[in-house]
Amino acid sequence: MVTRFTTIFLRSIRGFLLWGSLVFLIGCSSSNQRNEPPPIEELDPADLMILNAVANISENIRKLETNDISLSSPTHPQPTAKKERLIDIKWNGPLETLLLLLGQSYDREVEILGKPPLTPVMINLSRENSTLEEIINTIAEHETLPEWVKVSITRDEIKLVYVSF
Repeated sequence: MVTRFTTIFLRSIRGFLLWGSLVFLIGCSSSNQRNEPPPIEELDPADLMILNAVANISENIRKLETNDISLSSPTHPQPTAKKERLIDIKWNGPLETLLLLLGQSYDREVEILGKPPLTPVMINLSRENSTLEEIINTIAEHETLPEWVKVSITRDEIKLVYVSF
C-alpha cells in the first residue's frame, strides 16, 4: 500500500511540475514587452559613404550578371591584316574586360594606368563593321564614360588611364 501511495504521489508531482512548467513558459512568451531595435542615431559621413559604395557595388554586380558580349565577323571579305579587320560588337559590361578582349583579339597590349575605382566602369556599346581604331574612338567619346577615365590607342597598344578622382 505504501508503494501504491508513493507511485500516486510521484505521478501527481510529475503532473504538477509538467503543468507548472507549461504555464510558466506560456507566461514568459506572452510578454507585453516588444523587442524593438535601439533607436537609430544619425549616421556619420563615413557610414553614409560606405552605404553608398555598397549600393553601387550591388548595382554593378547585377549589371555584371547580365554581362553580354558578342564579337562576330561581318559577311563581306576581310583584309588579311588583323589591324584592318572589321568586326561587329555588342557589349554591355566592364570597360577593362572589353579592352582586354579587344587587345587579345587584335594582338595588342592593353596598358592600364592609375588606380582603378572600387566598382568597375560599365559601358554599353554596339558597333557594326568597325575597325579597332573606330571602336576605341567610340569608347573614348562615349557619353556614359566618366571624365576621369581616358581611353586611347597607338600602333602597338590600347591604353586605359584612370585619372585621380
